[in-house]
Amino acid sequence: MLGLDVGGNQVKVALPGNRLVFPSSLIYGGNLNNNNARFAEYHGEIWQITDSPTKPQTIAEFARLAILTIADLVATGACQQTISHLTLAVPIDLFAQKTIWTEWLQGPHQFRFLNKKDETQVCVTIGECILLPQGYGAFFSHALDSEGAKIEQRLCSTIIIDCGANALSIAGTTERGGYQKSLSLTLREFYAPFIETIAQQVSASPEQVAAHLTKQPGQSQILHWKTKSGEYDMQALFKDTLLQKQEMIAAHLSTQIKTNPEQVLVCGGLAEALFPALQLKWPQAILLSDPLFANAVGSLQYALRHKNCS
Repeated sequence: MLGLDVGGNQVKVALPGNRLVFPSSLIYGGNLNNNNARFAEYHGEIWQITDSPTKPQTIAEFARLAILTIADLVATGACQQTISHLTLAVPIDLFAQKTIWTEWLQGPHQFRFLNKKDETQVCVTIGECILLPQGYGAFFSHALDSEGAKIEQRLCSTIIIDCGANALSIAGTTERGGYQKSLSLTLREFYAPFIETIAQQVSASPEQVAAHLTKQPGQSQILHWKTKSGEYDMQALFKDTLLQKQEMIAAHLSTQIKTNPEQVLVCGGLAEALFPALQLKWPQAILLSDPLFANAVGSLQYALRHKNCS
């Protein structure tokens, strides 16, 4: 039983009693003598698991990443080789092509994890595979309990706003919590005014700022821009800018979302920075607990419900 949130910046994993984060970059080939790199062989091809800014774009790339993440969990003993029910929260623009996802994911998969000293062979078998659009997975972290049972009072018309590093994903539900619609705004589309502000502060181009804001915090990719007043942590500066522009954000969202649902749920890596602005537009907004993992946790709880009902 496993829930995954396969994002362009990180892969979030929810297992019963455990939460994990994996890089979301795979590079074809590489130097096997690199002691600091991790490699996997899959279908005769060597892939380097890395924190590269090159991110997945196609279903094949996201699916390969999901399978490799699961294989890594098996190799480290975090989960069993056979996954009876897998639920994935996937990018909204790729959600509709469910058949292609299923063809990639279901069935047995053979891997070899390689490093300079040794290798580990792993076989992963994926049974039933369920797809959810990003945002809607987070809804189930709120509307289902830890055993997958419905929380009736939370099954109502809802908007879920997933504040990711690469995009702002918005999912809507019906009055009983059924999936209704989704909207995805890219980093450039939604954050453009704020990127411009930061670019002026640090004397950089908007393109440079946007490129570095998508990189994972706490890792080597954080870029410190040297300015007259010292060094800027780009992630921290971006969050501070969002906090200072609450009214602008609320007005911008008003042009994208016209409805006033019973519930507004907020999740994602930038959820805490955006939440005050979202409350200006929707006083009933709820910041989900553990917002970074909400899609993965909801996916796991949905898998539990599906298993219990089947």
